[in-house]
Amino acid sequence: WEDLVRAALKHAPVNLAVACPDRAVNILLGDNHVVQQLNRDYLDKDKPTNVLSFPQIEDWDADSLDELAAESLDTGEPVEIGDLVMAYEVIENEAKDQKKTVENHVAHLLVHGVLHLLGYDHLTQAEEAQMEQLETEILAAHGLADPYQDIEH
Repeated sequence: WEDLVRAALKHAPVNLAVACPDRAVNILLGDNHVVQQLNRDYLDKDKPTNVLSFPQIEDWDADSLDELAAESLDTGEPVEIGDLVMAYEVIENEAKDQKKTVENHVAHLLVHGVLHLLGYDHLTQAEEAQMEQLETEILAAHGLADPYQDIEH
């Protein structure tokens, strides 16, 4: 899964390996209650969901990243790309409904969540197609099946 997160980070608007060599993505695997509470408090959606993404970088320009990298050097702490919160019960149920393994579904959602941290979204059909293509390519490069195969949108 660590390799998948790294692979997804390669799709940042800038070369993170150069801009911020020391970086982190925080991942919390919680239950439905925890995710529902966060979803309600931060996104005004009172229900659990499979993955929530909380990006820590808003401006993907060189100046902003230079500041973050300099701060990282000063503090010795990595640049925080963002936080992912995953609801295990939702993921387990979705995997069962979609006839996937939980491991493969988690892998897909990690990639999906990291892409959200990088500013990708799926609010329009074009954005959705772009995200799905990136997710499918990243997963395929790691020997994992197309997560959208046999799923109606």
